[in-house]
Amino acid sequence: MEIKKLIKKTLVSACVIFTIVTACYMLVLQIINISDESAAVEAGRVLLFFVFSLLLAIANALLSIKSLHAAIRYLAHYVIATFGFWACFCLPNAMDAAKTLVGIVLFTVGYAIVMGIYALIKNKIKKVVTNEEKYIPF
Repeated sequence: MEIKKLIKKTLVSACVIFTIVTACYMLVLQIINISDESAAVEAGRVLLFFVFSLLLAIANALLSIKSLHAAIRYLAHYVIATFGFWACFCLPNAMDAAKTLVGIVLFTVGYAIVMGIYALIKNKIKKVVTNEEKYIPF
């Protein structure tokens, strides 16, 4: 994949992730019933959402680089995603070490669930494409 397409794909992905992260944050605020005056999201927090989204999009772009070994791609994805979570959510909230550790552990559990689902879907798609290729009459 050429660099220009990779950058464009990464930026589009970052914008999609940003929208999802911001919507989820606002949904959580509505669920815990924050008053309307305090529900406004500060500009700094929104910027951190975008930084996190950009880091996650870069990590996702690494997954598409087939020249890297799969273990390196997935390890780099996990490290970048975890760093993004720590830098954009734990650090700005001035969490102590115990809360940060709990946050990272919960993030890791969520990450494992999401990546497990991703791997299952990817595997199913690969099997379907492989099976269809076997029956092409040429």
